Amino acid sequence: MSKIKVLLIEDDEMTRGLYERVIKKEGYETFTASNGKEGIEVFKKVKPDIVITDKKMPEFDGMEVMRIVKSISPDTEVILITAFGEYDTAILALRRGVMDYLKKPVNLEQLVLTLGRASKNIAEKKKISIKPSLLILEDDKSTNDKLARVFEKEGYNVFTGADGEEGIEIFSQNKIDILLIDVQMPKKDGLCFLKEINKISKNCESIMITGYGDEDTAVEAMRNGAINYVRKPIDLEQLILSVQKALEKLQLRRAFLYKVRELELSEQIIAKITSDKKLVIDLSEHSATNVLDFALRLVNTIPLSFVIVNQDMNVVFTSKYFIKSYNYTPKKIEEDFIQRSGLENIGIDDLRINIKKIFDKGISEMHTAGSQDQLIMLKASMIDKEKEREGVLIIFNK
Repeated sequence: MSKIKVLLIEDDEMTRGLYERVIKKEGYETFTASNGKEGIEVFKKVKPDIVITDKKMPEFDGMEVMRIVKSISPDTEVILITAFGEYDTAILALRRGVMDYLKKPVNLEQLVLTLGRASKNIAEKKKISIKPSLLILEDDKSTNDKLARVFEKEGYNVFTGADGEEGIEIFSQNKIDILLIDVQMPKKDGLCFLKEINKISKNCESIMITGYGDEDTAVEAMRNGAINYVRKPIDLEQLILSVQKALEKLQLRRAFLYKVRELELSEQIIAKITSDKKLVIDLSEHSATNVLDFALRLVNTIPLSFVIVNQDMNVVFTSKYFIKSYNYTPKKIEEDFIQRSGLENIGIDDLRINIKKIFDKGISEMHTAGSQDQLIMLKASMIDKEKEREGVLIIFNK
């Protein structure tokens, strides 16, 4: 399987070199450019899956890079690097199609996490699988070779080492998902190795391999982050199962972190809700932005349930998360909509009155209703086949 391609556009040479090393370590095929103009030339030539671009650059800036990239390849994921305090610019970029933004100075762990989320999106779009990586540290060469063959057949990208020091070198230079670590190794034993890699990255899972009498050390290793241990002589079926469970745990943790970030972006874009439940809709500064287009882009990246209603009370758009949550695609604001979407406390007449008030006065509304913690309604500008019309966006914020 070919690697996912990443294009990094950064005008500062030292910063570009630092980011490039991190991206390459994560296993991506990496290309670089020193300004926006050069970046677009490289983009057209290599057709990367992910573009990471600085906001402020010579020739033209990151926003222009994003616009050109998205016009050529809408499926390319774009990550914008912004200076501290450029919050409004970052939010505008998200509305226009950027997947995420990173604030300077960039936290390298956040960079890795953001790349992981982008590559997950790419893999889903292209229907490809990303091979997990496995590092085997075992000083017995025959055992090392045997385990490598087994896990290569299981679909892993396998690295091997004979001692802790070699393991540190491999781990520092490559993306490693799962580690199999012999407790007893020359130069640096398994426990010392585990403590050292925890200082480098926690974005992995470890399993200890123990001999007779090593159980206390293995338990100590688990206190230091190892997920499990297996005893020698190794039961291959047990070991394969242990590695699968470790990978599942790692994937779940990453998925959780991706979802947390998506929800953070959702909160930043849609609204800021203060502790007294007052709603502040962050749409005023760039009100000319097509809200429907913005909402449709959002729905592909965040778990947001909403519908858009026209003045005739017909539902003209339903998000996929609404359909998934309620197993229902509404056509009109009527009693069936009230019952199936949990709005019993509002009622059909009050809901229609509130929708009409938003059309007439252009205000935003928030209600507590039935099984919904919050029902948020705001006016939306909808563009369909170059015709602009008004609607009301109803967000179900559980």
